[in-house]
Amino acid sequence: FDLLVMLGVAGQSQRMRFELTARNCVGATPDVRGVILGPGPIDPAAPPQFSLSPSQAMLASEHWESSFDAGEYLCNYIYFRANQW
Repeated sequence: FDLLVMLGVAGQSQRMRFELTARNCVGATPDVRGVILGPGPIDPAAPPQFSLSPSQAMLASEHWESSFDAGEYLCNYIYFRANQW
């Protein structure tokens, strides 16, 4: 892939968020079937997190805010796995 766009929902956010960090952890939140996979690592062999270096143009926008927490559920999991490719 040349580009991967992932969109998530943050209902309480006032602006769109640009996630800068994906953590190697699964939280204790149950999935839609009620299954709880955490707390624990997504991949025990992987590093504890992946961090991106955003461009200054992206951070300067009034429409975006930087975020270092993609949560402990699906958004973080998908973001972490996408960074492993």
